[in-house]
Amino acid sequence: MALKFLNKKGWHTGSLRNIENVWKAEQKHEAEQKKLDELRKQIVEERERSEFRLLQEQAGLVPRQERLEFLYDSGLAVGRPGGSDSFKTLEALPKTEEAPSSSAAS
Repeated sequence: MALKFLNKKGWHTGSLRNIENVWKAEQKHEAEQKKLDELRKQIVEERERSEFRLLQEQAGLVPRQERLEFLYDSGLAVGRPGGSDSFKTLEALPKTEEAPSSSAAS
């Protein structure tokens, strides 16, 4: 009974403040572990889906798809040999505008 004052000290493991801090840390750790488990589960599912899709493509059941090619396809076809005509017309426009200004300067 004479040691009840220790419970009021900040460093004592039985103080309510320390018990609460420990509980909060445990809850945070559990939430983080749960999130990591969900991410691992998603990665495994995505890997299984991609392997299944690859097996289907190899068997010829499903046609092969280029999933992200639309991101790189542009109407101008910049940097590609034999690009579209619209790129050539855009490339020609500044040259025709510069020609009169250069002749006027000389």
